Amino acid sequence: MEQNPRTRLRHSITVYFDAEELRTLCFDLGVDYDDLRGAGKTNKARDLVAYLERRGRVAELVQACSRRRPDAAWEAWPDDARQAGYSRPVGQGLIALVGLMELPHIRAAVVSFRTDFQAAREQTDVLADYKHLHDLLHGLQFHCYNPIVQDAGRFPDDDVAVDNLMDYELTLAQIVGDLKEAAARASFAATETAWIQDLVKARETLAQAVAELDTRTLKRAVWLINRVLAVQPSQINTRLNAAARALRLSALVEAMTFLSDNLEQADLDAEQVGRFEAGVDALVSLNDKLTAFVQEHDRWQVVDLELRRIEANIKQDLLELEMSWPDLKAKIEPLYNASSEGWAASFRQDSQQLDQAISADNPARVKRYFRRFLRHAGSRFYRVDVALKRMCEDLRMVGDPLAEVMRLIE
Repeated sequence: MEQNPRTRLRHSITVYFDAEELRTLCFDLGVDYDDLRGAGKTNKARDLVAYLERRGRVAELVQACSRRRPDAAWEAWPDDARQAGYSRPVGQGLIALVGLMELPHIRAAVVSFRTDFQAAREQTDVLADYKHLHDLLHGLQFHCYNPIVQDAGRFPDDDVAVDNLMDYELTLAQIVGDLKEAAARASFAATETAWIQDLVKARETLAQAVAELDTRTLKRAVWLINRVLAVQPSQINTRLNAAARALRLSALVEAMTFLSDNLEQADLDAEQVGRFEAGVDALVSLNDKLTAFVQEHDRWQVVDLELRRIEANIKQDLLELEMSWPDLKAKIEPLYNASSEGWAASFRQDSQQLDQAISADNPARVKRYFRRFLRHAGSRFYRVDVALKRMCEDLRMVGDPLAEVMRLIE
């Protein structure tokens, strides 16, 4: 009997990914592997497909699998076209505009918006560069720093911890190389990326600690990485938001809408007009989504920094959490109350359980529920981060059509 696409996808995942790779795949998609129902790779893969299908994200899963196993045959998900980003229709709309500009009155109207088109063209690259830098730092925390901290407590007496730290040193070296490459090809000021040298030193220090089995040297490596993570994500997030607001996308929307409202249909090709107007609609949606994602990302960044500060002190003293909890709860409640998705209901339950544990003055339960709360917050922040990254990539992909419009009005 022929399998349906859902079954074929689940089967392919179980064939091409081992258990640890499946866990990593879940992490990269912002899905908590441990929350997937069932035990074993097959059950986890089945629930992963079902979970993402309910959220309209299966096309994203297929793309992620294809990137990791490009030699395997990954069929397009039936809803790929519906789930695709806004870049394609916006780009097609701009290409249609290039054709429409053969008529003098259309070209003259576009020229009147020259500044808006030019600003949008330049800022799309800046926005994507900042997001890429921020994404690398997110990877540094989750794929390198957090695992190092976990194994540091068993170093140097545990051979497995020593071997793990050797692997993390290689991971850190790769991330540092990617950061250097990003800083070199983007138009960042030298002062904006000087902190990368701290990570260069951290990698050297980590390698020395493992070679000499020296706990003090390992602590210094951890300190160097933490110093970067405690400051830079927030600063880059501020610049990212500034770049998004400087994008003048709303001005570009206004320009495109004006052109659409003033097209003289009798003089123009109906197919080109249709593509252009569809591009205008997509650009309006893109602007709305970008604004919403930037705001949500900014709120989660504040929560993440607060949780990191609390986490650093909770092992020694619960007072930091108890004093900070009312303010933290006030910041995070609007984030999950605004959503009807499953993650929000789970988060609401975590918040209530942690609230009750703090009120009952039960240290063991406070620590347990805080760890769960922390894990879900990190997972959700990563999911929002991925969504914003996709949006920034959408914006970058309209750069070439924008450049062509600019070329014609120079």
